[in-house]
This record gives sequence, C-alpha cells and structure tokens, in this order.
Amino acid sequence: MKQKHIVMLSRTLPFHSMGGMQAIAWDLACQFAADGLKITVITTHIPNMPEHFFQNGVRWWR
Repeated sequence: MKQKHIVMLSRTLPFHSMGGMQAIAWDLACQFAADGLKITVITTHIPNMPEHFFQNGVRWWR
C-alpha cells in the first residue's frame, strides 16, 4: 500500500509568530508525521530559514 502524503498550506507558523492558528497548524503537522504519514507544509517566507527543510518529521517549504 502506498504511503499517504498530506500537503498542508498555512500562511503563518510558530516560526513567524505565536498564536492559535500557528500552534494548530504546527501540532497537526507534527502529529500526522508522528502517526507515520508523509507531511509537507507550504508556508510564506520564514526569516533566517532555508527555502525548505525537514524538522519533527515534517517537510517545510516556503
């Protein structure tokens, strides 16, 4: 069986600032990854971070 791949879009994450939407997007992505799903999050520019990186089992793209 093929591994499921979830792509999430979020305009802001805890890398940008901290708030409810940021925390929920972060928690969902990390939990899906912990559950063994392939997760990619696409977001806006993150200061001082590379264009894409892997953290907490999640692929982050800006």
